[in-house]
Amino acid sequence: MSVPKLTIVEQKQFSKSIEAFQQGVLIYLLVRSSYTVTLKRLDKTAKKTFQNFPIVTINNSTTTYDFQKKVEEEALFAKQLEEKEKPSDQVQRHYERNKVTISCNRLLEFVQRLGFTFIQRGTRSTKYTVKLKKIAKITGNNITLQKEQIWQIGKKTVEYIKTLFGKNDEATVGIDLLVQFPEISTPLVDVSLNQKSRDFNKNEFAVKIVDEFVENKRKEVTQKMEEDFSKANNLKDTTSDKQVAITSNNISNNISNNISNNISNEASEYPEKPQEKIEMVDNFDLEFGDVKLGDEFLVKEQKEISFEGSRSFVNSVDPINSFFSPNDINRQLKK
Repeated sequence: MSVPKLTIVEQKQFSKSIEAFQQGVLIYLLVRSSYTVTLKRLDKTAKKTFQNFPIVTINNSTTTYDFQKKVEEEALFAKQLEEKEKPSDQVQRHYERNKVTISCNRLLEFVQRLGFTFIQRGTRSTKYTVKLKKIAKITGNNITLQKEQIWQIGKKTVEYIKTLFGKNDEATVGIDLLVQFPEISTPLVDVSLNQKSRDFNKNEFAVKIVDEFVENKRKEVTQKMEEDFSKANNLKDTTSDKQVAITSNNISNNISNNISNNISNEASEYPEKPQEKIEMVDNFDLEFGDVKLGDEFLVKEQKEISFEGSRSFVNSVDPINSFFSPNDINRQLKK
């Protein structure tokens, strides 16, 4: 029996988690650079994905930067622009998404000004929301992080953040975060390795990073097959029940093995470039899955309205001054 493909929703869940890992690694780099970051508890939590936490302030020994205020100013400006040009019932949803995206982009710019360089990768165009900058590699300050390492550090950071809130609405991430990474020395060392001697095996890591999604999928499929098998055969006696358990166990093992094999085979080489643009899911994030999408999810040619002005920034020694205010953006758009 063929292994069911991950659904569009499951693919999107995986892509959202990768965004959270990116925020996690940026927070990690801030802490390594003697900053602390205050975050806000999420109003709603997801069981199947990792989520970006709203950043309230970024602090060093002398200054507190009102990060949340700047992000909300830009997101509100984008919302007002959309309401003026293309009003719809999706404006509020776009506004909420923009707050997440702008926060990620501004955080990247902030960290960039601390001496780190980011190699970005191509992402699909967006029509009514700010386009998220996605990281493929980080260098600078005696560190080189490849994508797998970005994911590992980011995931571990997000998991640590989740433990901080307790009953509080806000939590501050500081030097204690570094205790979670004893394997990384101080100061940061170059952890880039050649392809043959890398500590991270690409296939093994691919299986690990999607393990949660694969396991959920396996359980759902196994449960459905058990129910169908039981109904079809109307099994009531103990002997039959034992047979069901044995059959179910075999099915589970086969599904798990097949999914892992598919993921490993698909991850054997990185694609040189995406063959398709996908509307709902980032194809690069899902290169480890055997993903087949219908034509309805392919991006069609369309005019891009993505608020370029809100993603511009001004050169400054102080990272937080890279922000444009809404009036600054408005002036840029009028030029």
